[in-house]
Amino acid sequence: MATTVLQVRMDEDLKNEASELFEKLGLDIPTAIRIFFKRAVTEKGIPFELREPTAVYNAGVKDSVSSKPQIGNGEKNAKATLAKIQKIFAENKGWASEQEMISDLAKFRRSRKKG
Repeated sequence: MATTVLQVRMDEDLKNEASELFEKLGLDIPTAIRIFFKRAVTEKGIPFELREPTAVYNAGVKDSVSSKPQIGNGEKNAKATLAKIQKIFAENKGWASEQEMISDLAKFRRSRKKG
């Protein structure tokens, strides 16, 4: 099989972080890239979900709040709550995991109960 050279420009910090991660997994960068390419070809697409988190979560939050206007003291409070939650997502700090996002939302919920 013929081989070819692939050059990619990227942020040096990102490259170093990825290299450290791959090393812990027993891989080097070229092997990790080959794995990614093979999975993409096998799955006929990017092998993970691509989405804009803020837009997706805002849509889900809007649906859940608008379908339950009885939250708090009625629709006015539901709209205020939605606005606060949307602000949290707009200021998205880039959660490392779903659990971290849920934790932040739980903190918001607790603060709302206090106030």
